[in-house]
Amino acid sequence: MASQGKYGDWIALAPNSPSTAKLRIFCVAPVGMSGACFHPWASGLPRGVELMPLELPGRGFRMAEKLQASSLNDLAAAALDGIGRPVFEEVPFAIFGHSFGAWLAYELAQQLCARGWQQPLKLYVSANRAPQLHCTGHDPDRVQPELSRLGEESFWDHFERRYGKNPDLQESYIRDFIRPVLQGDFSLLETYVPSSLEKLPVPLCALCAIGDRRCRPEQLSAWHEVAGAGFEERWFQNVWKPEFWSTEHRYIVDNPKSLLAFLSEDLPLLGCPGGADDTGIEGPVVSECAEDSVPESTAPESARRCCIS
Repeated sequence: MASQGKYGDWIALAPNSPSTAKLRIFCVAPVGMSGACFHPWASGLPRGVELMPLELPGRGFRMAEKLQASSLNDLAAAALDGIGRPVFEEVPFAIFGHSFGAWLAYELAQQLCARGWQQPLKLYVSANRAPQLHCTGHDPDRVQPELSRLGEESFWDHFERRYGKNPDLQESYIRDFIRPVLQGDFSLLETYVPSSLEKLPVPLCALCAIGDRRCRPEQLSAWHEVAGAGFEERWFQNVWKPEFWSTEHRYIVDNPKSLLAFLSEDLPLLGCPGGADDTGIEGPVVSECAEDSVPESTAPESARRCCIS
């Protein structure tokens, strides 16, 4: 088994990761992706913030491993055990999760609380509905909300209908390798039952790209029901471009500029009554777009309140 060194097998550190950090952000990838999908973020985050992408079994440098967890709850517990309590106590941290990763990030936060471990300064959840809407009956895909049990041909038809036609996933040998990983992740999603729906004692920020069909505005807003220490909602516009094969759902990979601008403003403020100057973290200031710059016909009300262009 390959290892990434000082954080073991659960963290896919970015190249040139800082030797010391004033803040860490643990990042959880979407279905099938390696934690390395976050590596390009490293140059877009403030100095002093260490990027900590989770690497799950079956992808990246853990490609040869099989995902043993039978639920997202078990996977969160295994990740916490593998990373270890000291890592969460060394430096203040936030957690970010996208899509599949949003629910896993939520489980990490709930289980950190249940264990009495250090809590994140903030939880960022992107492009997924709130956990109380976990049943597949709430999935925005009403054509085929369950992909985990489909046969090969049907699976790829519905996968591409939902997410776009990935040019890197067209060769049969690649499909044969990656399909079990994808369907394993989808199984965890489709059978997810939250370990708790108690309000988290940490601030929560729900994020999404305008036009993302995988999360309806009211489903994103519903995260406020599990936010016990403050809630905000952010919508990003103009993240999709005609040259992209994918949809707005992949904005964290294809076009994360607006998201990183927001995080670069927000992360230095966490837990610091005096503002960014109290942290020693240097981050650029990002200006918010005017309310009327978001088309009335496409943006939810919350997007007009806090839109990042």
